[in-house]
Amino acid sequence: MLSLSKQGRAGFYARTLRQAQGDSTQKKGVMLRHSKYGVCGLFTIMLLFCLLLSMYSWGQNANIQKAPVVDKIEKLDSALDKNALYVIDGELSDNKLNNIKPEDIFSIDILKKGEKNSDTSLETMRDVVIVVTNEGGKKNYQRKFSAFSKEYKDYLRWNKGRDGLCHYFINEKSIDKDQKDFIQKLYEIPADKIVSVTFKSPRPIESLLEFKVYITTKQ
Repeated sequence: MLSLSKQGRAGFYARTLRQAQGDSTQKKGVMLRHSKYGVCGLFTIMLLFCLLLSMYSWGQNANIQKAPVVDKIEKLDSALDKNALYVIDGELSDNKLNNIKPEDIFSIDILKKGEKNSDTSLETMRDVVIVVTNEGGKKNYQRKFSAFSKEYKDYLRWNKGRDGLCHYFINEKSIDKDQKDFIQKLYEIPADKIVSVTFKSPRPIESLLEFKVYITTKQ
């Protein structure tokens, strides 16, 4: 039987203890790395899931928003004769709707041959498709309001028609520009119902650069 001296046994126990501690430390390191990668992997999966969910929701909202316009576009060919006229933002167009994306269309109205135009009270000799784009709808309300406020008109001229910094109010009620019907609310205000348009620039003490446009209409 192999016997060890007292000094030899002490050295043996010391080596055994260091080896055990090394194995324990190595196992902890492995477990820590696995735990770290596991948490990162779980976080990545959750992030991808949230991203896919948000994209799906955005797609659903986009389809809901443009469904009426798309439905009208798909029915145009079957509803119109071959000689139909296209009026886009007040101008005759030979390109029909070929260069316009459905999401850029604000409204589509169809006048069938023989129907009376509400503006002229004249009967149409051919089918007429009246298209208003989002840009055309914006220019329409800007033109109406400019007739009542020189300051507003000058602001649009200097900013080349961009009104992203304008906050609109109708009869003191704020209009949220992030709403889907923002353009529609301003577009549908009849010019003969407008009493006044007041344009106010931001004051120097205000931190938010926002121009306020107050539209007052007949009640």
